[in-house]
Amino acid sequence: MKETGRMSYSVTKVGSMLVVRWQDMTVSDITAVRDEVSRFHRETGKPVVYVSITEEGSKPPDDDVRKAMVRSAESLMPMLAKLYVVIDTGGFMGSVHRSALAGMLLMSKLRNKVKVVKSLDEVLTLAAADIGVDMASARSQLTAAGVAMG
Repeated sequence: MKETGRMSYSVTKVGSMLVVRWQDMTVSDITAVRDEVSRFHRETGKPVVYVSITEEGSKPPDDDVRKAMVRSAESLMPMLAKLYVVIDTGGFMGSVHRSALAGMLLMSKLRNKVKVVKSLDEVLTLAAADIGVDMASARSQLTAAGVAMG
């Protein structure tokens, strides 16, 4: 877990996939993660699969954070194979959050590279060919790193 004055996100790398599990986002955290994705892209020398997971119970981002998220995602697009947003909230509210985000993405420049999903397992199924690691190995590495699968 990275700390920026408080525990706010963790980063796990598997193959060419970088997984960020957010608790509560700040503008400075978004900048730090953007820089980390950029470094990872340079290290791997190929497009990165970036997975952003918002944990259940996280507070919704304020306007400044939402704007920073969009700017960051737009600047990273040339380095990404795909960006997956996992809304790790179940039930009706999870569905509402995923639908609202998908609707907002339809109106943005990000619509063809960003996919909103409900679980990390779904990401592994969709991105298996882009990760460079077989699904069983990816799942095992993520579990060993403490990233919940589901």
